[in-house]
Parts: sequence; structure tokens; C-alpha cells
Amino acid sequence: MLQQRIQQHFIDSADLKYQAAPLLSQVIADAVQALMACVTSGGKVLSCGNGGSAADAQ
Repeated sequence: MLQQRIQQHFIDSADLKYQAAPLLSQVIADAVQALMACVTSGGKVLSCGNGGSAADAQ
């Protein structure tokens, strides 16, 4: 029973990623291009967070 629940969580996570890929890939690519344009033109990118996101921002 527990093993089945764990497996279902993995399956649900994979399904969500498959659904999100076509919806978010262009948006993410656009964001990457904007960040690259900013940095390569001498600008800077600031990021912040709270908790684990703060560590990611560092």
C-alpha cells in the first residue's frame, strides 16, 4: 500500500512535467534570452527569496 502511494507520487509528478513542458518551454526560453541580453549588455540581474529560495538566489 505505501509503496503504491509512493509510486503514484512519482507518476503524478512525471505527468505534470509532461503537461507543463509544451506550455512553459517558450516562456522559459524567453526569460533566459531576456536575462542573457541584460547581462551581455552590461546590466545585472537581482534575485531574492525567503528560506530555500534565498539560498537559490545566492
